[in-house]
Amino acid sequence: MSELDKIKARLEAATAGPWTYDGMHNEICTPNDIGGYWLIVSECRSSPDQVIRQNERGDYFDANFDLIAHMREDMVLLVAAVEATLGGSTPQQQMLTLAVCLGLETDSVRRQRMHDQKDAWEAIA
Repeated sequence: MSELDKIKARLEAATAGPWTYDGMHNEICTPNDIGGYWLIVSECRSSPDQVIRQNERGDYFDANFDLIAHMREDMVLLVAAVEATLGGSTPQQQMLTLAVCLGLETDSVRRQRMHDQKDAWEAIA
């Protein structure tokens, strides 16, 4: 099972979204079928170095909770983007694409990518 498949499995196993954080309670919830909410995670207090910011309504938001609440939907989008980027390419092209996306492009990776791009342009011309 690839790392991407493992991420997808964790997403599928997690409680369905959307997850919400209202900025007033240290809780992340999701609506349930009976008009209430299921509690996803709760925290007694924030870490001492936590960034607290205000939203447009003036509510104070704990940045950790905001990140976690959006993670469910964000990961679905990221997995789809990775699959679209890597789809139909060779394993070597996939590794090159990931290296570039992750900022891990070494000189040899950069040379290989440029060589592949040159080959692609020549094939079109």
